[in-house]
Amino acid sequence: MAGVELHKKIIENTQTNGTDQDHFEIYHLSRSHDLSDRTDYLLNKVRENPAEGMFRTVKSAIAAASIHKKEVVFGVPCNTFHAPKIFDNFKYMIKANSLSVHIVHMLDELAKHISEKFPDIQKIGLMTTTGTRTTGVYKRTFDNYNFKIIEIPYHIYAGRIT
Repeated sequence: MAGVELHKKIIENTQTNGTDQDHFEIYHLSRSHDLSDRTDYLLNKVRENPAEGMFRTVKSAIAAASIHKKEVVFGVPCNTFHAPKIFDNFKYMIKANSLSVHIVHMLDELAKHISEKFPDIQKIGLMTTTGTRTTGVYKRTFDNYNFKIIEIPYHIYAGRIT
């Protein structure tokens, strides 16, 4: 559903002349069957890096867009996908194959947005999935902006209040 929500947000936040034809051309690809579980990969439960499946998806998007001579901006609305072990590999595959695509790093964009719109904010409360929490992906990104991440202690978060 994260992809559906991203698609919806793009439509809702696009200024148009009031016609459908004035909206961005969006290719929404959902190829979950080709992506190994991000959390399982990060916890070493599966071997294939989800970046490999996402790379195949990007190639599909580029092929579709090239038919219409369109540029490609690619966003992945999955927090855990942005863990360096996955996202860095994904960026490497894109670069190594000389694919012409602009990749948006969701967490970086969020940190930029918060720092620009709310310059006095220093602490960010965060609730995430196990994979995102375990890898500290938000902490790594938000440290660059001097934000402090506040999380519920894990023993409470996991339903084991002690």
